[in-house]
Amino acid sequence: MSLATIRHQLTALQRLQRARSAQRIPHAYIFEGPDGVGRELLAREWAGVMLCNQPQREPHWHAEYQDSAADWLNRCGRCRSCELITSQAHPDYHLVYRQLNQFHAEAEVRKRKALEMSVDVIRQFVIAEAAKKPMLGRGKVFVIREAELLTTEAQNALLKTLEEPPPGTYLILITTSARALLPTTCSRAHPIPLGLLPEPFVIDHLQQHYPESPVEQLHLAARLQPGSVGQATRVLELGLWDYHLQLGQMLAELSRYDALEAASHLETLAAQLGKKLQQENDERSDSDIARQSTGLLLTLLAGWFRDLLCQQSGAKEIVHNQLSGNALSKIGSIWQCEQIPQVIRTISAAETSMDHNVNRRLMLDDLMIQLARQAPHK
Repeated sequence: MSLATIRHQLTALQRLQRARSAQRIPHAYIFEGPDGVGRELLAREWAGVMLCNQPQREPHWHAEYQDSAADWLNRCGRCRSCELITSQAHPDYHLVYRQLNQFHAEAEVRKRKALEMSVDVIRQFVIAEAAKKPMLGRGKVFVIREAELLTTEAQNALLKTLEEPPPGTYLILITTSARALLPTTCSRAHPIPLGLLPEPFVIDHLQQHYPESPVEQLHLAARLQPGSVGQATRVLELGLWDYHLQLGQMLAELSRYDALEAASHLETLAAQLGKKLQQENDERSDSDIARQSTGLLLTLLAGWFRDLLCQQSGAKEIVHNQLSGNALSKIGSIWQCEQIPQVIRTISAAETSMDHNVNRRLMLDDLMIQLARQAPHK
């Protein structure tokens, strides 16, 4: 890997390289952007540039960067520091994440669930480590994952290190939204925005890593979580295609379903998906898992109506469900084009209600009753 492998993030690379060219490299950054667009990869590769013994101009940038990359620097890839960055074993590169509480010196801290990034983690794994001399002598880089989960106490404890770090020490805060951070934290760090990735690039990546998956599944994954390689990959690994098909079958047979029976089926599917999500990260609360699993199913549910709207509007080439045309036709026999926008709004309202801690089963009951009422051709 090298900085030249970062794709479709011109704005971020330009900001980093301009500061380097001007010899005004900030001591603290905020890498802000959606999950799965390469924030942590960029952080590690930029750390590699700052820790490299002989950074040099990279002549092999992708064509998309050719006009901007004349003065850009990359790590050499040959020195001891670069070797250690590549193997993810550099002693002066510190990846900080909330689950580090499991390795804290105090037993009481180790027992806690890491729902947030605690001040205990920041004090031991950032502030204390930053005060030590670099192992290889060039400097240190701290990359703080999920910075939006930093507690207020943790951010306040970090302020002095952000503002006046030891010489050669750099901090990179990775977050989905800088608005989740305190203004005092944001004011001490240089913003680096990362944008969504093009859909063809995401699909191409999925095809390379999941060559056995049908292309329709790859397209669904890429469009369900648009612009994100990481999240599209997660869609495939969670097996959301199977849930997608089950929901389509349920909608196609809604004329034979009782609305409350359909809600019960949705709840069962959400519980099954929740178990998979729990395996991803057992630190999350049960309510968070339930909210996320239900939200994913509602997104899949809305996707069927989105495709139906595309099909009935003549835009068949952007329909996700090319493998499921029969089910889509059956759904189209129940809902006509003029009803679909209201159906999608109903599902969207149900998704929004989950942020207000409503009773999930009552919400699903209400949703399916409304969908049944909005089906004039039932």
